[in-house]
Amino acid sequence: MALSARKKPKKRKKKLVGAKAEAAMRKRGSEALGFLLLLIGLAFVLMLASYTPGDPSFSVATDAAPHNLLGVFGSYIADPLHKALGWAAYGIPLALVVWGGRLMTHIGEKRALMRGIMTPLAIAVAAVFLAANTPPATWPAQFDYGLGGIFGDIVLEFILKTVPGNISMTLLVSTLVLAALTALAA
Repeated sequence: MALSARKKPKKRKKKLVGAKAEAAMRKRGSEALGFLLLLIGLAFVLMLASYTPGDPSFSVATDAAPHNLLGVFGSYIADPLHKALGWAAYGIPLALVVWGGRLMTHIGEKRALMRGIMTPLAIAVAAVFLAANTPPATWPAQFDYGLGGIFGDIVLEFILKTVPGNISMTLLVSTLVLAALTALAA
């Protein structure tokens, strides 16, 4: 004789808080995360704006006190960011501040994940675009890289060597395409 298998009723989990309280906690959590991103973004701006090549870092050994507004910590982060991305490194605090503000005001929260994934690509494209431009006269002579940092210089060099034709025309077209992609990604 076969015994019939009876389904046991599933136990319902009792919610700790109601739906309204949960929604309110999610909203406050989003605002808190936005405020934190805003503060981190502002710290990045201070760190990058006060970057000095002679400050102590992974590539500079010195006993001198750092000029960076965030001290030794700031100089150790700003140096590799500046060398790798140049002025495109300012895309990091820009993204943090924008998304901090969006989370605090609840504007476009649903798109945060996809836009967060696209942010590094936008910063990379901006670095290559900046590399295609001539540094200003105030650009320190000790920098052996352009406005887009080492990353921008390497990728731009690869583009110019790969695309056949006149290098001046390739540079012009590349700059225009990269400017459009940078604007689109932003």
